[in-house]
Amino acid sequence: MADLTRYVKAPTSGWLLALNEQEEKVSLCAYTKVRLLRQMTGRTYFKVLDGPHYGVTASLKNENANVYLGQDAPTRNDAIVRVKYKELIKNWYSPIKDEYSDPQMAEVTFDGLTAKAMLNSEWGTGFSPIPIGTYKILIPDSPHQADFTNYYREHEPGLRSDQVWFPIEYGNNSRYIHPGHLSHGCVTIHELSKWNALYDYLIKHRMAGQQHVGKLIVSP
Repeated sequence: MADLTRYVKAPTSGWLLALNEQEEKVSLCAYTKVRLLRQMTGRTYFKVLDGPHYGVTASLKNENANVYLGQDAPTRNDAIVRVKYKELIKNWYSPIKDEYSDPQMAEVTFDGLTAKAMLNSEWGTGFSPIPIGTYKILIPDSPHQADFTNYYREHEPGLRSDQVWFPIEYGNNSRYIHPGHLSHGCVTIHELSKWNALYDYLIKHRMAGQQHVGKLIVSP
C-alpha cells in the first residue's frame, strides 16, 4: 500500500497557504504532517495531522502540492531550549527601533548555540517576564503581522521566517519565542543573526503527540 504521509515544505516566508473545505485560507508551517486523500478538479486534498489545524481537510493546486508536500520528515524527539535570566538593563538602546527600553535580558541556548534575548521590555502595562520553570513549546499557530518584523530584515538582510513565532504553553499561550527588539513577556531573540538557526532547530522537531515541538527550560 502506498505511503500517503507527506510533510509541508514551506516557502521562504515559513508559511504555506492552503484552502479548507469552506475555501478559507489555512496557514501551515514547515514540517506539518498531512495524509493525502484524493485529487479532484485540479486540486490535491489532504488531512492535516498535527498542529493547530489538526483534523482539518485542506487542498492545494496539484502543481503546488507536487512542490510543497514532500517526504522529508521532522526529527521525532524534543527540541530543548534553555533560557537563563541575566541582568535588567536600564535605557537599552535599539538602533533598529531608534528607541530606549528597560529589558530583562536573558541567554538562550539550543543545539550547542547561544543567543541573546529579552524576556520583557515594557513595564507597568500588564506584561512580565516568564517565570522560572519548564514549559512546552507549541507548533507555530499562524503568521504574525509583517509590520512587527519587516524593518528587522532591513537591518539583518538574511533574516527569514520572522513571521513564524513559536507559542509557549503557559496561561493563554500568548507568549512566544520570536525575533525582535520589543518583548511583551515573550522570549524575544534580539540577537537577530541567531534567529534563523533557532527557527531551523525548532521547526524540524516534533514531540510525541500532535501539538508540540519541544521544551523551554527557564532558570535563574
